[in-house]
Amino acid sequence: MTEVRPLRAYAEIALGRQRAPQHEQGPHMVPYLRAANVKDGSLDLSDVKEMNFSPSEQKIFSLRPDDVLVTEGSGSLGAVGASTVWSGEVQGPVCFQNTLLRLRPRPGTDPRFLAWWCRYAFSAGVFASIATGANIFHVSAERVRDLPLTYRAPMLQRAIADFLDAETARIDALIAKKRELRNLLRQRRQAAIDAMISVAEPLVAVRYLTGRVTSGPRGWSDRVSDAGRTPFLRLTNIQRDDIELDMSDVVFVDVPATAEARRTAVRDGDVLLSITADIGSVAIARAEHRGANVSQHIALLSPTHCVPEWLAFAICSSAAQAQLEAGRYGGTKTQLSLGDIGDLRLPVADVDIQRGRLQILHGMLGAIHRAAVKLERQIALLQEHRQALITAAVTGELDIPGVAELDIPGVAT
Repeated sequence: MTEVRPLRAYAEIALGRQRAPQHEQGPHMVPYLRAANVKDGSLDLSDVKEMNFSPSEQKIFSLRPDDVLVTEGSGSLGAVGASTVWSGEVQGPVCFQNTLLRLRPRPGTDPRFLAWWCRYAFSAGVFASIATGANIFHVSAERVRDLPLTYRAPMLQRAIADFLDAETARIDALIAKKRELRNLLRQRRQAAIDAMISVAEPLVAVRYLTGRVTSGPRGWSDRVSDAGRTPFLRLTNIQRDDIELDMSDVVFVDVPATAEARRTAVRDGDVLLSITADIGSVAIARAEHRGANVSQHIALLSPTHCVPEWLAFAICSSAAQAQLEAGRYGGTKTQLSLGDIGDLRLPVADVDIQRGRLQILHGMLGAIHRAAVKLERQIALLQEHRQALITAAVTGELDIPGVAELDIPGVAT
């Protein structure tokens, strides 16, 4: 007979201590973890902060190996409930903040099984289903304690954990190999671009190759609305590995009838260049993008003395990207100025030669792109299979080879 019990029967669930000004200094400063340190299945310890915890508080809020950490609150509903296991990665006492829940396995609960169950609950939306809030979503310790969990005998818990440890490691190894191949394809793409563009041609500054070098208007993010009719191109629309715009996530703006709006309107053949964040990403505007506007984080280049795609790929070349990086870091800047872009020197061949080389380049990149799409699909299928395996194992939909569940009394509540 299937027995369902609340999660508190399998784990002691506690909320971390709240951060407060009086705890920022003191004689007992120790590291503590917060939601930003917990990812789905991993810890990010690149930024671990410290707070004063008295010796008595350390007994309450310190972590032990095999504790499962779950994000209690987040501004994104999809991030609530991400979990990982603490394995003593930092020496000495380490505590946790109230943006995290600590699930400590009770006697009779296999800690690895508990960790896998939390991974399932996150991906399946179990944690998200109990979250409340508007701008910040919280699951709360009490609601997590009441989550139902089907009883599994300790022997079966260990068997499920052993099975998932082995199978997910195998799948992860396959995914890693696919990602290595994807990186090799990116290198092949870059080499193909460099071979076609980085040739012994005269170097010409971008300002002499374009009739317009400008950037988007400031403050237009406030104009984004459901009533807007003009596409507003942002950094998310410019891909790193392709010069085609990604229009899967487009917002719209109400465009004022001003000279600034006309100045920053996109024309067919314009080259778009990211000048903040992922500096140097490039896209080319096609006829269907005509009339859109760009954000202040994008430079708009209108080619006049070269084929638009030549200009786009020339900026993608390793030599040009090195110039952009030098312009950014040489002055410790976080963005490029229009002057930096105008000074960018690119090789320029005769227009007929440009078109001939671009035809060859498109053939090479087309084959690389098709291989990359196939790899991405394979990675996605492996990730889906991995998650389906976790769900089936912890919910009892999958029979673990060689192990039958025993009718053993459960742990005490």
